[in-house]
Amino acid sequence: MGTLASIIDPNIVAADPAKGFFVSMLIKDITLRDAIGDLVDNSVDAIKERALDSSNLSGYKITIFLKENNFSIQDNGFGMEAHVARETAFNFGKASSHKLIDKSIGQFGIGMKRAFFKIGSNIKLKSNSETSKFEIDIAVKEWIKEPKKWQFEFKEGTLREGIINKPENCGVEIEISDLSNDSKISFSDDTFIDKLKKEISLEHMLNVSKGLEIEINGYTLEGNHITLVNDETISPTFWENKSNGQNVKILAGISQYDSEEGGWYVFCNERLVLAKNKTEETVWTGSKGDGVPL
Repeated sequence: MGTLASIIDPNIVAADPAKGFFVSMLIKDITLRDAIGDLVDNSVDAIKERALDSSNLSGYKITIFLKENNFSIQDNGFGMEAHVARETAFNFGKASSHKLIDKSIGQFGIGMKRAFFKIGSNIKLKSNSETSKFEIDIAVKEWIKEPKKWQFEFKEGTLREGIINKPENCGVEIEISDLSNDSKISFSDDTFIDKLKKEISLEHMLNVSKGLEIEINGYTLEGNHITLVNDETISPTFWENKSNGQNVKILAGISQYDSEEGGWYVFCNERLVLAKNKTEETVWTGSKGDGVPL
């Protein structure tokens, strides 16, 4: 029996993607650790969008729980407007016409969905924003069984638009169950959780230093601080350049910390993307490992 497309028009050759294959390839090149990091980045973006003063994030919080049978993340950021969920947020990739949040960390429009699929198969998302609220439940295994249905649906009776929510009630809550085997094993591993705490604390050290609270399994992350000696004999070197809406700052000097913590720390939109780097990647050494001595 031919496909529906060939029955309608025998000149059409079907090239529809297989959902199962698509999902498996989508999560193939991402680690569980990076999947969680993508969801944290989304929450940070939403919080910064809501914050009146980006230099003061006191009162904003991201709460994460990793358990053997479920994962959850909740924030009190801007929330997601229903029209954004309907038109762009759940697309697999962003259209060229879609406007990103200014100075956001997420850029490509696949991080949230990819993270969902990597962590587990039963996703529940609740959102309260300034003018709308909704819930979306995604049963991935059932969704995959319907090859022609690529859209998701608001949970019946939960969609409300044109309302006014108080800012303190805004935010997004995500809960994922029916975990992948990787998630089940990792979320029961204290070593994995301790490493996650350290890495997220490092990645968002600038935001934590501004008052943002990130809590993982009841533990509030502490901000790492990079300090440079600045006295009568030694002072840092500073360079800054602004052009085409971009601002680049370079600060170099001597730290009082352990030498093992030395190297280049590279931040993009206040998120650490490279830490303690002492390789040719940041021109610390030559391409063959020579150059500036360690």
